[in-house]
Amino acid sequence: MVSLASFRKRLAARQQNSFGERPVVIACLGDSVTHGVFEVTEAVGQSSGGMQLTYDAGAVYHARLKQLLDLFYPAAAVQVINAGISGDSAAGGAARLERDVLSFSPDLCIVCFGLNDATGGKAGLQGFRQALTEILDRLADIPTILLTPCRMNTTVSGFITGDALRAAAERCRETQTTGVLAAYVETVRDLAGSRGVALCDEYARYEAWAAEGIDTDRFLANAINHPLRDIHLLWAYDLLALLVG
Repeated sequence: MVSLASFRKRLAARQQNSFGERPVVIACLGDSVTHGVFEVTEAVGQSSGGMQLTYDAGAVYHARLKQLLDLFYPAAAVQVINAGISGDSAAGGAARLERDVLSFSPDLCIVCFGLNDATGGKAGLQGFRQALTEILDRLADIPTILLTPCRMNTTVSGFITGDALRAAAERCRETQTTGVLAAYVETVRDLAGSRGVALCDEYARYEAWAAEGIDTDRFLANAINHPLRDIHLLWAYDLLALLVG
């Protein structure tokens, strides 16, 4: 894989020579977290499949990352392609990679999957690995970061109302507490190590917090699987540290 050093050179080149270099493009491929979904309420009959989704484009991690990069490289004109789709999986991301990522000729790609994939249980691990491998193969000439997801809920909040939402919370609670999501995260870590891909391991933060007795459920905007806006900001700082030190 191409190292992040080449991306840093692109940032510097555009910063120093705006006439001679095109704007820097970052593509972010993922699920609802990347798409920018935060709170979710049940709304039967809505086109979203019975769920009312709250989007906040300015609070999602890659929007915050752009703001930070603009501070360091104001002339780089960093552009972010939001290639997240709520409800999507790694296989879905692989299927739409050409349309949603490669067609924009990105200088960097950030890939974050696992939350929806993990609800398929450990039986889906092989398919998850295959889909991520395909994505990485096709991004081989583009600097790439694999971003691990947040922890899901470990309890079902009493604030969750509606049968469909409670069923989703129960399913995610089981996925989290039985180690299934952790197994998917290990797959991401293993691929990052074996392929030489940069890893931004946010799940490790949650593991450390939980080990200190911190209730990580408090960091979920929808009480199930979407990080709070402040957590997205933390992710942006972690990504910035990988990119510019």
